[in-house]
Amino acid sequence: MMGKFGMAALLALALAGAMAAQASEAQPGIPAPSLPYMLEVPASNGRSVYIEQVGSYNRVTAVQSAPRAAARIAQDGARNIAHVEQRGEAAAAAVTQRGDDNATRVTQQGAGQNMLALAQIGHGNSAVVQQRAVAASSNQATIAQTGNGNQVALTQDGGDNQATLAQTGDNNAMTASQTGAGNQLTWTQEGNYNADLGVQQQGGSAIAIHQSGGVGGK
Repeated sequence: MMGKFGMAALLALALAGAMAAQASEAQPGIPAPSLPYMLEVPASNGRSVYIEQVGSYNRVTAVQSAPRAAARIAQDGARNIAHVEQRGEAAAAAVTQRGDDNATRVTQQGAGQNMLALAQIGHGNSAVVQQRAVAASSNQATIAQTGNGNQVALTQDGGDNQATLAQTGDNNAMTASQTGAGNQLTWTQEGNYNADLGVQQQGGSAIAIHQSGGVGGK
């Protein structure tokens, strides 16, 4: 069902090689997750929303006031909730939730361009994303969760920030904040109960993190 959105890659989040948990400046050797499908921001003024829901008691709210806005939301399962709000100048968001009791809240605003690709595969996962791009810049985020009870909170406030976050396993947590301009973050968690490191970037920072196992890993 989700293949038509190009989301099949989300099921291939296996990370090449096992590593001990680490946090460092971006460097080769730290695996990067496969990317979900990313929508294009409309080239000219116009708004589009595509919603597909399969299952029971799923809910979607989409609000668009940006002159250039595109949203694609797909939910397959039960009691999933997605809220996408696109304000400011230009925004694109692709959200897929497959399973039960997943929740996503996305806010995109600012005078620049914001882009998000987000997928949650499993049960009881949650994601909160806030993007605000300043003029003549863009923020981009890719988030992929596979498992149960995972949580992600991402804030991008500034320009030309990039974040790629991936969780494979259960009960993992991530909180990341990017302010200023030119931040890059790649953060992966595999296993169960990986700790939230609370990453904060304030401009011109490049960080790559891989966590494996977690304190309560099984």
